[in-house]
Amino acid sequence: MTQKILPRGLLMDDNRVFAIHLVRELRRHGFELETYPNATLALTAFEERTFDFVVADIIVLADDKPVPDGGLILIHRLRAAERERGSGTDLKVVAISGAIDKAGMGNLLTTAEGLGADASLVKPFEVEELVETLRDLGIG
Repeated sequence: MTQKILPRGLLMDDNRVFAIHLVRELRRHGFELETYPNATLALTAFEERTFDFVVADIIVLADDKPVPDGGLILIHRLRAAERERGSGTDLKVVAISGAIDKAGMGNLLTTAEGLGADASLVKPFEVEELVETLRDLGIG
């Protein structure tokens, strides 16, 4: 019997409870997911392994304050790494954020799409929304 290879994703989100929930739920829908709390660790994993998709939280907090190690920098660096390798944009990127309506934050998801995110979702979202988005992008 041949074992099916599941699409492999990378989740960058500083909320551990959310990350564990998403790993479990995406596994039920036929996806593998590795989680990292910041862009630095996510980029290291990206350099060492192959991923089919990335889900990147735009705002990463440390001591309840945003840090520059969030999703925008991750998306920018992922796309730059692809250009350096000479590869196309086979890697699909979904930006996520709950900061969309906070005063002074602007629409960071639009910025993420401008940097190369293929899709975006506003937190909180249902797992099925993410699954549908990934499938619409040709993953799974």
